[in-house]
Amino acid sequence: MITNLKPYPAYKDSGVPWLGKVPEHWEVRRLGSLLRERRESNEGFRVTEVLSVLRGRGVIPYAEKGNIGNKASDDISRYKVVHPNDIVVNSMNVIIGSVGLSKFTGCISPVYYILTPYEPQDDPRYLNAYFQAKPFQQSLIRLGNGILAHRMRIPMELLKCEPFPRPPIKEQTAIVRFLDYMDRRIRRYIRAKQKLIKLLEEYKQALIHQAVT
Repeated sequence: MITNLKPYPAYKDSGVPWLGKVPEHWEVRRLGSLLRERRESNEGFRVTEVLSVLRGRGVIPYAEKGNIGNKASDDISRYKVVHPNDIVVNSMNVIIGSVGLSKFTGCISPVYYILTPYEPQDDPRYLNAYFQAKPFQQSLIRLGNGILAHRMRIPMELLKCEPFPRPPIKEQTAIVRFLDYMDRRIRRYIRAKQKLIKLLEEYKQALIHQAVT
């Protein structure tokens, strides 16, 4: 499917080294002009569902997290409220992929940034997809504060200045559909390979059994 994609008629330099050129009619704007930070407090325990963000899984209920990472606080009144379609960014771990689009209403540790589009027509799935790009995540290292590369805090005042490509709304939706389609294909391929590996492992064990008995 990728080989059948037609190039745009004209391109321009995005000003972002890792991104290179983008279609000429796309905007390149500051992240802070597209996404605003919501700092809605959970004071009074308005919501009780605690959420977390895991690399590779995105935003999940904390109960599904297991023993990975830090323990949730007993006092969730200081947590931030998260709504569906919010982009949740771990300020300490975003450079290793701790970011995701929420499907839930819940609350989360204050270490996270809760971002929501300024313009309601912007597709949060597209905005989240840009956050998922590994080159973008790695580019944030230069903004970090800390000793360990995987535990660098990225200040919001710097993050909001990062350039962010903004296609027209119809193209945002088309990009999301394409990514969803490719994700489904890749997952089917992985499942098929896993099934084949299991069958080959069973065949190997059968050969071993025949050889030694």
